[in-house]
This record gives sequence, C-alpha cells and structure tokens, in this order.
Amino acid sequence: MLEDITLEEVELRPGKFCDIFLQVNLELVDCECTSPCGDGMVTERWQEVEIHEVNVQSVMYWTDSDTGVEIPLVALDDQDFKRIDELAAQKIESSLP
Repeated sequence: MLEDITLEEVELRPGKFCDIFLQVNLELVDCECTSPCGDGMVTERWQEVEIHEVNVQSVMYWTDSDTGVEIPLVALDDQDFKRIDELAAQKIESSLP
C-alpha cells in the first residue's frame, strides 16, 4: 500500500530545518509466536511493517521569516536519503497500534 507521510522539522544540515514529503510503499505483516507458559501455551500477535520503497516527493526549507523554499532533490546526498529512510521507518513504526 502507498502512504503519504510528512516528516516535520528534520535537521538535514546544522541549524537548517525542513519538512520532507514522502510517498512510502509498505506492507503490514501479521506476525505471531506461540510458546509454552506454565501448563499451557501463549500466543502473541503483532504487526510489523515491511518498507519496500521510500520516494521523496519534495523538501521544503523554512527560512527565518517562515517562508517555505522548495529544495531541489538533486541537492540531497546519500547520507540525507539514508537519514530520511530511517526517520520514515521510525514514524511508521511509532504509528502502529
């Protein structure tokens, strides 16, 4: 499934905060584990997220006067994309029930 996600106030450069708009292709996977507990068995169920792809749609830099300036995606480097992927995964996982 495709999810639109916004990462707010991400500091990609020291003192420079951006809002990052993403489209994430993900899948929710139902998981379970059964194990012995005393004389019986206990089954625990949860959901995990498999992220297949993260696409950065746009990056908006906020100036000191609160004016938004869109940053070209070619200005981002591999380290920026890695950080964005990590933050997207954290946001998705924290939103699970």
